[in-house]
Amino acid sequence: MNKVKRNRKKKIGYLQKFKYNISLRDYGVSMDSITWCKKRCEGAWGWWFDTAPEWYTSWDPEQNTAYMSFQYRKDAVKFWFWMEKNIK
Repeated sequence: MNKVKRNRKKKIGYLQKFKYNISLRDYGVSMDSITWCKKRCEGAWGWWFDTAPEWYTSWDPEQNTAYMSFQYRKDAVKFWFWMEKNIK
């Protein structure tokens, strides 16, 4: 019996939260981080923000924290090592 593979599109991008989250220690997500994930991640991935209450009144982004989020632990670990080496 042949199994039919379903063509499931990976969820990637903004507001995608998965089990493994890494703080970027900044209020933004760099294009380098996004490009790295596009080229190297096997599972789904995305980014999201932890926003401070001040964000809704003064729009000050420096109080926010950006996170990269990964479906698979191995993608998160590889990204963390790359980030520690390349992003200051």
